[in-house]
Amino acid sequence: MKSKNSKAIDLTEGSVWKTLLCFSIPFVFSTLLQTLYSTVDMIIVGNCVGSIGLSAISVGSELMQMFTLFCVGFCTAGQILISQTVGAQNYKRIKRINETLCLMILGISILLSVIGSLSCNFFLALLNTPAEAWEEARRYVMICSIGVLFTGFYNMFSAVFRGLGDSRHPLLFIAIASVINIILDLLFVNVLKMGAAGAALATVIGQACSVICSICFIYNHQKRFYFQFKIRQLSVSCDILKELLSLGIPITIQSCALNISFLFVS
Repeated sequence: MKSKNSKAIDLTEGSVWKTLLCFSIPFVFSTLLQTLYSTVDMIIVGNCVGSIGLSAISVGSELMQMFTLFCVGFCTAGQILISQTVGAQNYKRIKRINETLCLMILGISILLSVIGSLSCNFFLALLNTPAEAWEEARRYVMICSIGVLFTGFYNMFSAVFRGLGDSRHPLLFIAIASVINIILDLLFVNVLKMGAAGAALATVIGQACSVICSICFIYNHQKRFYFQFKIRQLSVSCDILKELLSLGIPITIQSCALNISFLFVS
């Protein structure tokens, strides 16, 4: 039975198939919308800029997908821990998991952002980026690298939502980001002629809006999501950090394995 103090959605009660459908359908559409980013960028840039811009985004998006998978792997670990803790009805521990996951993703995102920014030319050379598309690809990767922080935090908040049984709000927030991305893609690429850089900027702004929506919603429902916004009280729990790493590292390696093969082919 669900504790009276719990604000989580109990997925262990009621019809199994109905519960699975209600939870999984929004999750599937959220995943599809996340893949929409690169697809929309490539369609709009391909039509407005041509093969050079298309080549730049093709190379850049493969690299940025690797960074995204790093964040997703550890966020998935956090989601697993939150779900297990809800099942064990240890609701006080959820707050510690959220704090540790938040600070962990912050550190990972900053690290990936620095790596992407400083090693941009190295990665592009490693991928044999065509000379005519080099500058466009470099701008795309540089801007997206700065936006890794928003990618990390969107996935972190989604993990908190889903760990507590709510898969609808991540879908809503990524849908908002997708619409903003499409509108800004058309503005930056088609109207302002910013090329691949415009597509990257549209993506980053869209993800930033998604994160802002998530923060505003959680801020107004702090008790429901066992989250607090008092920075001074945020702390890393060493035992939870170890659990996140033990779960997150294998998930991340598994997720990145296929992407690495695509990078190798590229």
